[in-house]
Amino acid sequence: MLDLRFGKGVLLFMAIIALDCLCGLPKAKAQASPQPNIVFLLCDDLDYNYTRQYWEEVLPTLVQLKSSGMEFVNAFVSSSVCCPSRAAILSGKWGYITNVLSNKYTKPSGGWPAFAHMEPYTFPAMLNQKGYATGIYGKYMNGWAMHTDPMPQVPYGWTEGKLTVNKGNNTSVKVYQGYDYEMLEWENGRAVDAQSWDGDRKLQHHGLDAADYMTDVVANAGVDFIRKHASDPSKPFFLYLSPTAPHFPLAPAPRHKEKAYARWGTHQIQDQPNTFHDNGILATKAERRKPADKPYWLQKTWRKRMRGSKHQKWMFKYAALDKVPKAPRDFRHSDFLFRMGSLYAINDMLDAIVGELKAQGVWENTILIFMSDNGYQFGSHGLYQKSTPYEEAIHIPLVVAGGIKFFANPGVVDSSWVVNVDIAPTLLELAGIDVPQDFSGRSWLPILRKREVTEQAKDYVQRTEFLLEFKGPGMAADIFPGWDGFHYFLVPSVAMDLPSYRGLRIRHAGLDGRMRTYKYVEWERYDGLPKRIPTERELYDLDADPYELDNLFHYQPEKYAALADEFARIIAVKYRKK
Repeated sequence: MLDLRFGKGVLLFMAIIALDCLCGLPKAKAQASPQPNIVFLLCDDLDYNYTRQYWEEVLPTLVQLKSSGMEFVNAFVSSSVCCPSRAAILSGKWGYITNVLSNKYTKPSGGWPAFAHMEPYTFPAMLNQKGYATGIYGKYMNGWAMHTDPMPQVPYGWTEGKLTVNKGNNTSVKVYQGYDYEMLEWENGRAVDAQSWDGDRKLQHHGLDAADYMTDVVANAGVDFIRKHASDPSKPFFLYLSPTAPHFPLAPAPRHKEKAYARWGTHQIQDQPNTFHDNGILATKAERRKPADKPYWLQKTWRKRMRGSKHQKWMFKYAALDKVPKAPRDFRHSDFLFRMGSLYAINDMLDAIVGELKAQGVWENTILIFMSDNGYQFGSHGLYQKSTPYEEAIHIPLVVAGGIKFFANPGVVDSSWVVNVDIAPTLLELAGIDVPQDFSGRSWLPILRKREVTEQAKDYVQRTEFLLEFKGPGMAADIFPGWDGFHYFLVPSVAMDLPSYRGLRIRHAGLDGRMRTYKYVEWERYDGLPKRIPTERELYDLDADPYELDNLFHYQPEKYAALADEFARIIAVKYRKK
């Protein structure tokens, strides 16, 4: 159960001061660090489009924090899947630069093995080099600490931490179930050489008790880290919290089950115009059965997905550790119940972390960032997954809170485009550290500091485009190597992998000179794609078609081919390795 021990450090500090005064001893005043403390809370698969409307119920502390901080309502990820997004956050670089473009455990295109050489150049390593204490707790990156490692390697740049490991054949699933998992814990992290890091390490097993619920374990570790490092106000700290909530199939914490089942057990997910539907205003009557403007792999599996949307609860019951209530009728609603229920513990984590920061007297010199590694599709375009370039998968929540001095205009809801690669340069600038020139991201700190959110302020950091990228087929390739047709067409719809793609979300004058938001996606050729089908391309006017129902390149190729070609050239020229 979550430990809510607040304030002991403050009471002890006051007692020491009082004793010094009584004894007449002079006491040197501790100088607060000019560099701020930073807390970064990264949720796993928390979408923006579907769940944000329920924040008042499941994340009321977050709602309160954003009222005195700032919310970015146009926050996105360049790769909408765990490992590539986390690599982009830590490195400040696009996936084609880091070579992390999927969750695959093997090189060259995914997982921690492809990222390991980048660790010394991440922003936490740079913070550590400038005197920050750095702590990381929860989930790190797919492919790190596989069960073949007797004692996992400590990630570079972290002075202490506690991370889940895949020790045994089923521990990856257990990590997401929230119980019966292993964690590597270390202190006194230090550089061995320019590429290696070590610490005083030990493996710790967490069992099936309520106290082992992973979100609470991560929260308590974060509270202990703050309590330890707030005692030295001259030394700043960076705390990275990465629970697995609300990733499938994590159940609600035991203390929240009754409330969660009563509230969400019979809840009907609010559908969007593109939920298990893909017919826009340009679609023909024949497309009511399946879309013609989407890539071949999606067309080919459309009917299977429609059938699966009404069934496959057995898959959720098989993966979940807790017994699934009878009320949810399918996988989708069972998953939504567990997702929403698990967010109650995330709110408790926020309460505990913010409470400890205030109890230790460091809240006013701390900035807290809350975000997710990717969004999620609850049936949009017939898809129940992430990894895709569609809006529901790339759109994420992003809230910034902390001391009032960081916000020139507290409570602002900002519409600037920000991307996961922007986190690293923003936090380095916040800490007063020079941002490397080779970073792909740009700092949005000026938006927080401007007295007014003016057009001039937006121009300073405003993005007008960002890259979308993914390397297929995905993790299934590690399980079924060489079976690309199986990856794309045969596995259950809730676990289907994708072909590779590159894309662009961009503000552009278009055909009539009026600025609009477009999305362009180009799919690489893949096994199973008939030779008669040319390179598959998608183009959407998101201002007129926010749910991406009408692929303009499919319906009106003569009219939009030149615009699509222009976007393809931008990707080829601007987003390529030098």
